[in-house]
Amino acid sequence: MFSKKVRLPMAEMGKVFSKTFSSPWFLLKSRKNDKGFNRFATIISNKAVPKSTHRHFYKRFFASRLMLWPNLGKDCIIIASPRFESVTHEILDSQIEAALENILKK
Repeated sequence: MFSKKVRLPMAEMGKVFSKTFSSPWFLLKSRKNDKGFNRFATIISNKAVPKSTHRHFYKRFFASRLMLWPNLGKDCIIIASPRFESVTHEILDSQIEAALENILKK
């Protein structure tokens, strides 16, 4: 899980996000923050992944990948799609890297 410092508070999740990266398995929304470090939130619904143990696994999976990102001063939300469980870990890794490239170039 994310440490308290890098967790995006619920109160700030409703604000407007300027950049969006869409993949068939998840949606990543990002915006600039004034904190100087990245903050993240992961939303995986019961509809996307029915078993809670799998939802927690994927939250840890995303957390481990996102913590390797350079400090860009961004707020990011990852929202899993309903067909999320059918994807392999290798494809998710490549999609996360594509999302980072998308955020860096804009």
